[in-house]
Amino acid sequence: AGYFVGSLEKQQPVLAMSWDSLLFPDQDQNRSKARLTVYLGGEQCPSGITDIEQAALYAVKQHLGVSDEPVGVHAAFWPKALPQYAVGHYKLIRSFNAARIQHLPWLQVVGPGYFGTRGAADEIVDARKLADSICRRFARFPGLVENETEEDTASRYGGGFDTA
Repeated sequence: AGYFVGSLEKQQPVLAMSWDSLLFPDQDQNRSKARLTVYLGGEQCPSGITDIEQAALYAVKQHLGVSDEPVGVHAAFWPKALPQYAVGHYKLIRSFNAARIQHLPWLQVVGPGYFGTRGAADEIVDARKLADSICRRFARFPGLVENETEEDTASRYGGGFDTA
């Protein structure tokens, strides 16, 4: 349970919030209290632990209307843990891919952020699909390096948020 805050919402430094006490109820000894995780990031994110804690507490009050003081607060600073791509990133990558296929068709690209913000498992699937695609092309023409087509990459795009 929880939510992400899109960049259009102008809620920086808040990126997301999750209710850990609902997601992992077996970890809570006292079920009468809620345990939350607030994800902060972006240009307006504080870097000091005390400032991070204050920003998280403020977000809980503003977003959820909680005014009670927490029993405990723990903050950790991971500056590059949760990327937030700019609006239009998906279209930029699609146009890059079209130019790559036209001008450098032998170049193969796969990795985080290339086909959208996704988890590690999706990146593994992408790498496997790319390897399978290369194997199919080499199997058809063992002596020839065949260029990648739009059909090869179409299924690897996850749909993105700005597909319109």
